[in-house]
Amino acid sequence: MPLAVTHVILTIVLVDLIRDYYLKKYITLHMVFIAGVAGLLPDIDIPINWVLGFLGQNIEIIKHGWFTHTLVFSLIFLVIGLILLWKDKQKLAIYFFVISFGVFFHIFLDYFLGGGHFLILDIRFICWVNWE
Repeated sequence: MPLAVTHVILTIVLVDLIRDYYLKKYITLHMVFIAGVAGLLPDIDIPINWVLGFLGQNIEIIKHGWFTHTLVFSLIFLVIGLILLWKDKQKLAIYFFVISFGVFFHIFLDYFLGGGHFLILDIRFICWVNWE
């Protein structure tokens, strides 16, 4: 899997190229930075697991690479952005679009550079039922 710096830098470079050549009127440099930080968002499950482990908790659904590494996680931000765009809050909607892009690009990089999975919803997340 790519290192964290790879997720941030490649996301920033790609969003900045899109901004410079196509969407300079809509995407600010601040949004480019937000997209880079959002490139790390799918790995939020790692520090959450550290904190939960320190507290003695073990929640299966928050394992690394489960829900936060599926396209559903990226689509959540995209849907919020579309709702905001529909309510004529264009600037806030663009923030959610670049966050969605950063999350999606993280999943894309993990899949192609790290042999990860690229599913809409991981089957382990669907079958997260304790069958005792």
